[in-house]
Amino acid sequence: PKHGHIYGKSYIDFYRDQIEQYFAAGAKDIEKRMNPKSIREDIRLQNPGVFTIPTESEIKQLVSQLSTQLKQNTGKGQTKRARIPLQYVSDLEQLLDLSTKNSVVYLEMVKKYSDGNGNVSVDLPSKSTLLSKYSALKRKRKKEAEVFDM
Repeated sequence: PKHGHIYGKSYIDFYRDQIEQYFAAGAKDIEKRMNPKSIREDIRLQNPGVFTIPTESEIKQLVSQLSTQLKQNTGKGQTKRARIPLQYVSDLEQLLDLSTKNSVVYLEMVKKYSDGNGNVSVDLPSKSTLLSKYSALKRKRKKEAEVFDM
């Protein structure tokens, strides 16, 4: 038999959307996370008299697959890495060209991305994120300069 087909019919496809909802809820709020046994029990309680419920093993495989996809999509392991839109990165690089001090960088970005009333753009990254990216760009540029000096 083919790999994964030795135990007969799989019922995971019938409940995939429901399991994905459990996973998404757990990804958003840690208190809503459920293990495969709890997910299976919840599905069983919502579908009384139905015997075509996926096994804990099948649920575990799907949750593992969803977890891997989430990590690949966000580029993270255990910690979240801030993804800064390219428009902000290019502005940080321009400030780097002007040799702007770290203390002024955030103020310049706020000045550029606020409307006339002082309201800052919703998607402007936090101060710490911007300064971290600015420092990383500065280190990268310094490292490249050292390579060319050799």
